[in-house]
Amino acid sequence: MDAAALYQKQILALAREARASKRLDEPMHTASARNPTCGDRVTVDLNTDDDGRISEMGAKVEGCALCEAATGLMLTTMAGQRLSDTARFQDEITDWLEGKSDDTAIDGQDSFIPVKSFSARHGCVTLPFRALGKAAPKE
Repeated sequence: MDAAALYQKQILALAREARASKRLDEPMHTASARNPTCGDRVTVDLNTDDDGRISEMGAKVEGCALCEAATGLMLTTMAGQRLSDTARFQDEITDWLEGKSDDTAIDGQDSFIPVKSFSARHGCVTLPFRALGKAAPKE
């Protein structure tokens, strides 16, 4: 598969979501993750409601369009999720990208089908979910 296939309309639309996001002024939870291979960095800020569900999110991305797009996907789909459940998304997306599972963990994840053929780019897609998992308090 041609690398140009990675940057389809859905990916670019999700990347715009991330670029439009701002960090929260006073987050209850925050964490950063960095991809040592390429230098991408994502910082995620979260607020939760009384039930431990994500009520508000913000992020800052310093990275490629795939990292931005994955952050956009995270920002548009994680509201309402229990913060304690978020750590599993990185593993589920990694398994899906590597072909170990056909199940998509998140609506819109299929936008990243072209990335499956580029294992060196998998870390770009999973990075925001790693930051999200790190933001969850340890029980």
